[in-house]
Amino acid sequence: MRLTQAAGGVHVALADAAERRNGPSPAKFAPTPLTWEDPSTFPRRRFAYGRHYSRKYLGVTVAQTKVGKSSLVLVEALAMASGKPLLGVNPSRRMKIWYWNGEDPREELERRVAAICRHYGLTGSDIEGHLFVDSGREMEIVVATQGKTGTAVVSTDVVEGLIAALIEGEFDALIMDPAISTHRTAENDNGAIDLVAKAFARIAEAADVAVEVVSHTRKLGGAAATIEDARGASAWTSAARDVRVLNRMTKDEGAKAGIEEGKERSYFRSDADGNLAPATATEWYKLTSVGLGNGDEQGPEDNVGVVTSWAWPDPFKDVTVSDLRKVQAAVAEGRWRGGRGPTRSRT
Repeated sequence: MRLTQAAGGVHVALADAAERRNGPSPAKFAPTPLTWEDPSTFPRRRFAYGRHYSRKYLGVTVAQTKVGKSSLVLVEALAMASGKPLLGVNPSRRMKIWYWNGEDPREELERRVAAICRHYGLTGSDIEGHLFVDSGREMEIVVATQGKTGTAVVSTDVVEGLIAALIEGEFDALIMDPAISTHRTAENDNGAIDLVAKAFARIAEAADVAVEVVSHTRKLGGAAATIEDARGASAWTSAARDVRVLNRMTKDEGAKAGIEEGKERSYFRSDADGNLAPATATEWYKLTSVGLGNGDEQGPEDNVGVVTSWAWPDPFKDVTVSDLRKVQAAVAEGRWRGGRGPTRSRT
């Protein structure tokens, strides 16, 4: 390129057509003008289930190993498929859900579904035609791989195939569990995970479904997990519209809740950090062991952990109006002063 003098000043011009051919063509962009519309006419955000599963968006559940994340999303899948409030959330209608697990064999996934149905009293008619379950051992789904140069590359054919299957099947939600099984890239490489997360966000947008990805945390040495502890954390947080973190109940929390020592490990909480809706209050769950009734002379029945909703004990549950009046009378009888705590003195 060369500078040429013009009457109106200096401008940049290409030397000749040959130079233009040798250099890369500039990208062309056409900015989109905003047309003002009355916000009262905007369509409402479409949440598929609660405030976490939202159509056209990616949601992420983060937890350490064996806290209960797979059990939770599977119960949610059956709640959506059956249209029943299994965990206290009322689905707007029965939905079509595709649950894919990249680690466990199909027979184990079927045990988990059967245990959930057994515990909640569901039958085949409640889920057939609405719940679809696949194992990564039979159906591999890898949305990105590490290229020969070490750079992560999105598998366009896989992404397009998922979009087509979701649209053709008229699905409402896709659950991918766990995240590590959905790609062949460096798990702690934020750049690589950014491509993976955005691939799922694109699937959600194009297929008009809610996409949920279950993610492990890095090793924490017993500390509680936060959204920053997800492998490839900032990438998932940036691409997802709602991230929730699961943590097992601590011994101190168990003692405060009046739970027998050692049994607090069956309880866990979910803390949300989303930007589509205000952060919700902590939600508590309990893993309940459910027998499948398949025992025989060879051995006892199989037992499967099923997630149930659980509420923190209300300290005022047994307090009556009469109790309140007694407290008010006791306070009225004495003189109270501030300082190092409420100290009552009698006259």
